[in-house]
Amino acid sequence: MEYKIDIVFKKEYTRLIAVLVKKFGSQHIDLIEDAVQEAFFKALKLWPAKKPDNPSAWIMLVTKNHLLDQFKKADTRLKKDLSEAQIKQDVDWEMPAESEIVDSQLRMIFACCHPDIKPVDQLMLSLKFLCGFGNEQISRALLKKPEAIAKALTRAKQKFRSKVKDFSIPGTEELKPRLSNVLKVIYLQFNEGYKLSSGDQLVNKDLCWDAIKLAELIASNPHFDTSKINALLALMYFQASRFHTRLDENNRLLTLEHQDRSQWNQKFILQGNIYLGRAVQEGRVSRYHFEAAIASYHATAKSFKETNWDAILGLYDLLIANSNNPVYLLNRIIAFGQINSPEATLALVGQHERKLPDNHIIKVFIGGLYEQLNDRPKARESYTQALKKVQNELEKQFILAKLQRL
Repeated sequence: MEYKIDIVFKKEYTRLIAVLVKKFGSQHIDLIEDAVQEAFFKALKLWPAKKPDNPSAWIMLVTKNHLLDQFKKADTRLKKDLSEAQIKQDVDWEMPAESEIVDSQLRMIFACCHPDIKPVDQLMLSLKFLCGFGNEQISRALLKKPEAIAKALTRAKQKFRSKVKDFSIPGTEELKPRLSNVLKVIYLQFNEGYKLSSGDQLVNKDLCWDAIKLAELIASNPHFDTSKINALLALMYFQASRFHTRLDENNRLLTLEHQDRSQWNQKFILQGNIYLGRAVQEGRVSRYHFEAAIASYHATAKSFKETNWDAILGLYDLLIANSNNPVYLLNRIIAFGQINSPEATLALVGQHERKLPDNHIIKVFIGGLYEQLNDRPKARESYTQALKKVQNELEKQFILAKLQRL
């Protein structure tokens, strides 16, 4: 039951934050966040005995009641901009329609990316309020220590309260400077949903589809229908085409090599190709173009072995030339390993060891290389190291299966 509550929390947290900030203002963000958290604490206590028929409505009601109660108890300074009529009116308030929720999320993402807030703080606020990330998830997404994130997030919230006075969507010229970070937030949100860093589930489709909906809503404005957002949409649709094939019938993780390609969603692949076609019309390229092109090669390959690994290597070279992101280097080495010997690949890992991310993915990959060389002790050592670093339960079971096989 706790697992299900966690899934509901992930979905409803970000929606409620956006809707309530739009309704009551950024200056009350702490009270709003506390009210949402309080609703989920109560859910953890009450739902195991009796789950409500409509969990989303239950959480909305408890959040609303707690928030309004706090407003009524607040001192004059805190509620000076909230009239008694407004508070009373909200006693019967209900969760708005889906279109209004998406509108609130769109307003929230542009509010978090306010130009008076530092870019890195914009990302932290967006990941917190729009993606429902905890400090650990934010630290992994931004490659920073959790302690540093906690302190920086406190300062970022203060900026948010003081700088974001108007929750309406600004004019086109004001929005353009914010667009790059907005797209980065959507990208990070989709990535977290596509492979959850913790918990009992591999994919949170709601998180992914919220990211796609936000991107499509932005792209529907002709002023923002750029090559970059089309490339991002292409990437997300290519990845979404594999949603239903990443686990087997026993809920065990399946790598790309072992997925049933006949079950990939061809409509999503077609949509990805349409967006990719639009993305290349302007002639300007971004990281999303390269990543979408890589995803396209995977999505259209007839089999894992027939994948154009040389083209993928070339695209990762272009990404690495324009970014020092260690994940790109790791992915390039993984692609390199598909067309080169385990010995050559291990040598390449050793050559770049200090630049690579120290996560479970690299340890599992190295373990696999040692398995190919029939070096079981070193394979076991790598898989054991990976097990210490993984937090997602399904990935943990995947690694344990490899250890048991040795």
